[in-house]
Amino acid sequence: MAAGIACALAAMGRRVLLVDANLESPTQHLRLFANGAPGLAHLLEDRRPPVSELVQRTECGVALMAAGAAGTISSFGPDAVDDAAECRVFAIEYRAR
Repeated sequence: MAAGIACALAAMGRRVLLVDANLESPTQHLRLFANGAPGLAHLLEDRRPPVSELVQRTECGVALMAAGAAGTISSFGPDAVDDAAECRVFAIEYRAR
C-alpha cells in the first residue's frame, strides 16, 4: 500500500522519499523494482554510505531507501531502530541535496 501511495504522489509531481523500515521482511524494493541494498540497515549500523548510495530513484519517480542487505538485517535486535539521531542526520543530508 505504501508503494502505491508513494507512486501516486510522485505522479502528481510531489517529491516522495519512501523508507522501508521493515528490517525483518522488507518488500518495498520488490514492489518498486529496485535494489534491496544498501539501505536503512547500513545507516543504523553506522556504515553510513553516501546519501547517493542509500537512496535510489524508482521508475515511478519515488526516491526509495530500501531496508538493506539481508545479512545485516538479521544482526539487529528490537532496539536497533531507536537510533533516531542517525535518521535525523540522514534526513537533513537528503533534504540538502
